[in-house]
Amino acid sequence: MTQERTRSANMGTLRNARVVVVEELATDIRSLELAPLDDDGWPAAEAGAHIDLVLPNGLVRQYSIINPGEPDRYTIAVLRESRGRGGSAYIFDELSEGDELRIGGPRNNFPLIDRGRPVCLIAGGIGVTPLLAMARVLARSNSPWRLYCCIRDRRQLAFGDLLEQFGPHVDIHVDSEEGGPPDLEDVIRSERESDFYCCGPAPMLDAFRKATASLPADRVRLESFDPVAESGANDESFEIELARTGTTLVVPPDKSIMTVLEEAGVAILYSCRNGQCGTCETAVLEGVPDHRDSLLTEEERKEGKTMMVCCSRAKTPKLRLDL
Repeated sequence: MTQERTRSANMGTLRNARVVVVEELATDIRSLELAPLDDDGWPAAEAGAHIDLVLPNGLVRQYSIINPGEPDRYTIAVLRESRGRGGSAYIFDELSEGDELRIGGPRNNFPLIDRGRPVCLIAGGIGVTPLLAMARVLARSNSPWRLYCCIRDRRQLAFGDLLEQFGPHVDIHVDSEEGGPPDLEDVIRSERESDFYCCGPAPMLDAFRKATASLPADRVRLESFDPVAESGANDESFEIELARTGTTLVVPPDKSIMTVLEEAGVAILYSCRNGQCGTCETAVLEGVPDHRDSLLTEEERKEGKTMMVCCSRAKTPKLRLDL
């Protein structure tokens, strides 16, 4: 299968940035506008791309770029995660206008692909951010498109002014006013001639997968912002062979491949450590991976030619990796 998303083996060159605008968008959601400190500017991001935000406290987090095609600035949106690991809390409590930090990217695991069909965008909560970038591109084209923006409560509606500019292309579904989440099977049926893009929390993505199960794989794309499940007590040990050196290592139930590699002194680049960014993607030469990332398509999972070593494991006693 031809890979249609752009991937990178690492965060690439880190660039210096300054926070120039901080804006409160909705309850626990704010936007940051970042501008380059260097004279050469930044690459213009494509719709669906994200950056790695390297925070002054050492944490690295990924955020979608909302304004594609503008090299003089990147705009992102951040949701304060009450059960997060400290990244969003630092941004809300410590980061302000004028502060400097570094960014990696942009990288695009979720590109908008023109196949000559209508486009249907389905967003849940803060998952609207990459789809807003797509909507901006589509609004400048002659392509038919529609954005379904789903939120639990009206107070969580961000980018209301921008959504209003899109006029009849946007449907806003508020769970608290509609008696619950939208019926995605109805949405898919009503847009059955379209290519579908979805980003949102795990329950929405599960419903989206079910509703689109009968569609061809090239018409369905999704991106998750929820961390994948961590290794658990039912996981078993397996071996990994590093093809470039012939070294064999044992991955126990309570450790990831990445952790084992690090403990063995093998350099492996990463960003998120939970299967969302694609930085640690590694080619699989032999064996069957147990995929636990949120990036690979079902077809790519079946092919088993690549895996995210930060979170995925093995279905066979041994994996041979291109390391």
